[in-house]
Amino acid sequence: MKNPFRYGVPVSGDFYFSRPTLVKQMLDYSRSGQKILLYGPRRFGKTSFLKEYSEVLIKKKIVPVYIDLYPITSHRDFLTEISTSIRDCRILSTGRKIKDLINNLFRLRPRLIIDGDTTALDMFVPSITDEDVKSSIEDTIRLLGKIHKDRPLVIIFDEFQKISEIDDDGWLEASLRSEIQKQEDLSYFFCGSRRGLILDMFQNSSRPFYQMCTPIELPRMDSDFAGWIMKKLKSSGIAIDRETTTVLLDKVDWNPNYAQMIAFHLVADSPEGPVNAEKINAVLDNLCQLNSYTYTSFFDSLSVTAQKTLRLIALNKGQSPFSKKLLFKSDLTSSSVQAAIKGLVNKHVLDDTSSGKNIVFDDPLFLRWIEKRFTF
Repeated sequence: MKNPFRYGVPVSGDFYFSRPTLVKQMLDYSRSGQKILLYGPRRFGKTSFLKEYSEVLIKKKIVPVYIDLYPITSHRDFLTEISTSIRDCRILSTGRKIKDLINNLFRLRPRLIIDGDTTALDMFVPSITDEDVKSSIEDTIRLLGKIHKDRPLVIIFDEFQKISEIDDDGWLEASLRSEIQKQEDLSYFFCGSRRGLILDMFQNSSRPFYQMCTPIELPRMDSDFAGWIMKKLKSSGIAIDRETTTVLLDKVDWNPNYAQMIAFHLVADSPEGPVNAEKINAVLDNLCQLNSYTYTSFFDSLSVTAQKTLRLIALNKGQSPFSKKLLFKSDLTSSSVQAAIKGLVNKHVLDDTSSGKNIVFDDPLFLRWIEKRFTF
């Protein structure tokens, strides 16, 4: 029997827990040309949701232009990613109107691509100067607005906070804002998983995108998700009740990726009798053991202060790592812990909204590995 769970990659179809209420909300925004900021922690299903939403847009005869900015480190990378996304959407027909538009406006070299019975324009990023790259970025955003007048589009920037890491004194942010604000009826989705970074981009009055969008945090999974997990486990012959399913989800802070990971291994291991908390813990411990080499190597690569800080946080959950008692016990200072937490956020070990007692590990398995490996 095929395992009904999948993890580690964006999921769709039967592997995906649909969010129809959120889809409807986003569709209403798109139809009105609204600009949206959608954010949430890593591995909480944001990209999977965007895939579902894109499929709905296509059914509504709206073309989603999905642009993944995670790989970018420069303006040229940005231009390549947006050009590739436009090409893959096949929204540039070879009609005379579009050809003239590109010749008059676009600084990239268009070229014809023949794919079976379909002919379309591809956009090729040539070896051009840095200034021409900047001009081409501005032209690309203008082009999207022009195309939208004839063919409805929704532009989706995933991991949008990555543009803030480009050292250009804010040029890209300012230039995008300048062009996008002119396109009142074209809907843009700015999505990100580094909540602290992306919220600063849109809520800091000194930044170009200040108050440009309606902010929406990706909702956490609810009881319907618990029912979905339980139903799929039972369909695979795994007996589990609602209370135990909730225990499973609590173990991974209701993270859908890690919930599917545990469920996948429950199905793969086919435990005898009903699943209980003990069997869930056994799966978690086995997963920690499978990842032990990776976790050990990474932990050993950290500074001593960072290691102590992680142990302090993991072994004293719910308590402030800045309490004098814990600092004294762990031979740390408040300033060193603060600096360590900042560094661990940058390494994606801790969530970037972690503060005070509310410190969240990006990987709940790594948290469990620390708890099992160390004592205070």
